[in-house]
Amino acid sequence: MGGDLAISFLTFVALLFYAYYTRRIAKEGYIPLISMTIKQINKSHLQFYIRNHSKVEIESFGKIKADTSEGVFEFNTGFYGDESPWILQPFMEGIGHFDLKDLLDKQKKTLGESAKSGKIEHMQFVFYLKYRKFREGKWKKPQPQKWIYNFKTNAFWLDV
Repeated sequence: MGGDLAISFLTFVALLFYAYYTRRIAKEGYIPLISMTIKQINKSHLQFYIRNHSKVEIESFGKIKADTSEGVFEFNTGFYGDESPWILQPFMEGIGHFDLKDLLDKQKKTLGESAKSGKIEHMQFVFYLKYRKFREGKWKKPQPQKWIYNFKTNAFWLDV
Protein backbone atom coordinates (compact mmCIF):
# COMPACT_ATOMS: atom_id res chain seq x y z
CA MET A 1 0.00 0.00 0.00
CA GLY A 2 2.84 2.41 0.82
CA GLY A 3 4.51 1.59 -2.52
CA ASP A 4 1.33 2.41 -4.46
CA LEU A 5 1.12 5.79 -2.70
CA ALA A 6 4.77 6.58 -3.52
CA ILE A 7 4.30 5.60 -7.17
CA SER A 8 1.14 7.73 -7.39
CA PHE A 9 2.94 10.69 -5.81
CA LEU A 10 5.95 10.38 -8.16
CA THR A 11 3.61 10.08 -11.17
CA PHE A 12 1.81 13.26 -10.05
CA VAL A 13 5.14 15.13 -9.67
CA ALA A 14 6.26 13.92 -13.12
CA LEU A 15 2.99 15.14 -14.67
CA LEU A 16 3.43 18.55 -13.02
CA PHE A 17 6.94 18.88 -14.49
CA TYR A 18 5.67 17.73 -17.88
CA ALA A 19 2.80 20.25 -17.88
CA TYR A 20 5.03 23.13 -16.71
CA TYR A 21 7.78 22.57 -19.29
CA THR A 22 5.35 21.85 -22.14
CA ARG A 23 3.66 25.19 -21.47
CA ARG A 24 7.01 26.93 -21.25
CA ILE A 25 8.20 25.50 -24.59
CA ALA A 26 4.91 26.42 -26.29
CA LYS A 27 5.10 29.97 -24.90
CA GLU A 28 8.64 30.56 -26.28
CA GLY A 29 7.31 30.70 -29.84
CA TYR A 30 5.26 33.78 -28.93
CA ILE A 31 8.26 35.77 -27.67
CA PRO A 32 9.41 38.22 -30.37
CA LEU A 33 12.77 37.23 -31.87
CA ILE A 34 14.46 38.57 -35.01
CA SER A 35 17.84 38.31 -36.67
CA MET A 36 19.51 40.44 -39.31
CA THR A 37 22.52 40.38 -41.58
CA ILE A 38 24.06 42.55 -44.27
CA LYS A 39 25.75 41.35 -47.47
CA GLN A 40 27.70 43.27 -50.06
CA ILE A 41 26.00 43.55 -53.47
CA ASN A 42 28.44 45.81 -55.29
CA LYS A 43 31.10 48.11 -53.82
CA SER A 44 29.28 50.29 -51.24
CA HIS A 45 25.82 48.96 -52.18
CA LEU A 46 24.69 46.58 -49.41
CA GLN A 47 21.73 44.24 -49.01
CA PHE A 48 19.95 43.94 -45.67
CA TYR A 49 18.11 40.81 -44.49
CA ILE A 50 15.82 40.70 -41.47
CA ARG A 51 13.98 37.57 -40.29
CA ASN A 52 11.20 37.03 -37.76
CA HIS A 53 11.82 33.75 -35.91
CA SER A 54 8.66 33.87 -33.78
CA LYS A 55 4.95 33.10 -34.10
CA VAL A 56 3.91 36.74 -33.65
CA GLU A 57 3.82 39.77 -35.93
CA ILE A 58 6.77 42.06 -35.22
CA GLU A 59 7.54 45.70 -35.94
CA SER A 60 11.15 46.81 -36.03
CA PHE A 61 13.11 49.96 -36.70
CA GLY A 62 16.70 50.35 -37.81
CA LYS A 63 19.24 53.15 -37.76
CA ILE A 64 22.57 53.26 -39.59
CA LYS A 65 25.34 55.57 -38.41
CA ALA A 66 28.89 55.83 -39.69
CA ASP A 67 31.81 57.31 -37.76
CA THR A 68 34.51 58.68 -40.03
CA SER A 69 37.49 61.00 -39.81
CA GLU A 70 35.16 63.67 -41.25
CA GLY A 71 32.41 63.22 -38.64
CA VAL A 72 29.20 61.23 -38.28
CA PHE A 73 27.10 60.27 -41.30
CA GLU A 74 23.64 58.68 -41.05
CA PHE A 75 20.32 58.08 -42.71
CA ASN A 76 17.71 60.46 -41.27
CA THR A 77 14.62 59.07 -42.99
CA GLY A 78 13.18 55.80 -44.21
CA PHE A 79 13.81 52.24 -43.11
CA TYR A 80 17.43 52.89 -42.18
CA GLY A 81 16.79 56.24 -40.46
CA ASP A 82 14.60 54.98 -37.59
CA GLU A 83 11.54 56.46 -39.31
CA SER A 84 9.71 53.67 -41.18
CA PRO A 85 9.02 50.28 -39.55
CA TRP A 86 9.66 46.84 -40.94
CA ILE A 87 6.44 44.89 -40.26
CA LEU A 88 7.22 41.17 -40.30
CA GLN A 89 4.64 38.39 -40.22
CA PRO A 90 5.53 35.18 -38.33
CA PHE A 91 8.58 33.44 -39.84
CA MET A 92 8.81 36.07 -42.59
CA GLU A 93 12.05 37.47 -44.02
CA GLY A 94 12.38 41.01 -45.31
CA ILE A 95 15.03 42.21 -47.74
CA GLY A 96 16.16 45.75 -48.43
CA HIS A 97 19.22 47.54 -49.73
CA PHE A 98 21.10 50.79 -49.29
CA ASP A 99 24.27 52.48 -50.44
CA LEU A 100 26.74 53.67 -47.84
CA LYS A 101 27.63 56.60 -50.09
CA ASP A 102 24.10 58.00 -49.52
CA LEU A 103 24.64 58.55 -45.77
CA LEU A 104 24.47 62.26 -44.85
CA ASP A 105 26.33 64.44 -42.38
CA LYS A 106 24.78 67.40 -40.54
CA GLN A 107 25.43 69.70 -43.50
CA LYS A 108 23.59 67.21 -45.81
CA LYS A 109 26.83 66.29 -47.60
CA THR A 110 26.89 62.65 -48.67
CA LEU A 111 29.49 60.17 -47.54
CA GLY A 112 30.20 59.46 -51.20
CA GLU A 113 31.19 63.10 -51.79
CA SER A 114 33.51 63.05 -48.78
CA ALA A 115 35.04 59.73 -49.84
CA LYS A 116 35.73 61.04 -53.38
CA SER A 117 37.73 63.93 -51.94
CA GLY A 118 40.12 61.34 -50.46
CA LYS A 119 39.55 62.49 -46.89
CA ILE A 120 37.90 59.22 -45.87
CA GLU A 121 39.74 55.99 -46.57
CA HIS A 122 37.72 53.67 -44.33
CA MET A 123 34.96 53.88 -41.76
CA GLN A 124 33.10 51.93 -39.14
CA PHE A 125 29.33 51.87 -39.45
CA VAL A 126 26.83 50.59 -36.94
CA PHE A 127 23.35 49.18 -37.45
CA TYR A 128 21.09 49.85 -34.45
CA LEU A 129 17.94 47.74 -34.30
CA LYS A 130 14.91 47.70 -32.04
CA TYR A 131 11.85 45.47 -32.23
CA ARG A 132 8.73 44.38 -30.36
CA LYS A 133 5.48 42.51 -30.82
CA PHE A 134 3.42 44.62 -33.24
CA ARG A 135 2.23 47.77 -31.42
CA GLU A 136 2.62 46.35 -27.92
CA GLY A 137 5.22 45.74 -25.29
CA LYS A 138 8.63 47.19 -24.57
CA TRP A 139 11.22 47.62 -27.30
CA LYS A 140 14.00 45.03 -27.36
CA LYS A 141 17.34 46.45 -28.40
CA PRO A 142 19.95 43.83 -29.31
CA GLN A 143 23.64 44.63 -29.33
CA PRO A 144 24.34 46.96 -32.30
CA GLN A 145 26.14 45.29 -35.21
CA LYS A 146 29.37 46.96 -36.35
CA TRP A 147 31.02 46.75 -39.77
CA ILE A 148 34.08 48.25 -41.43
CA TYR A 149 34.11 49.52 -45.00
CA ASN A 150 37.25 50.52 -46.94
CA PHE A 151 36.57 52.94 -49.82
CA LYS A 152 39.90 52.32 -51.59
CA THR A 153 39.50 48.54 -51.82
CA ASN A 154 35.69 48.39 -51.53
CA ALA A 155 36.17 45.73 -48.84
CA PHE A 156 33.41 45.19 -46.31
CA TRP A 157 33.64 43.07 -43.15
CA LEU A 158 32.13 42.56 -39.73
CA ASP A 159 34.00 44.44 -37.00
CA VAL A 160 34.67 41.84 -34.31
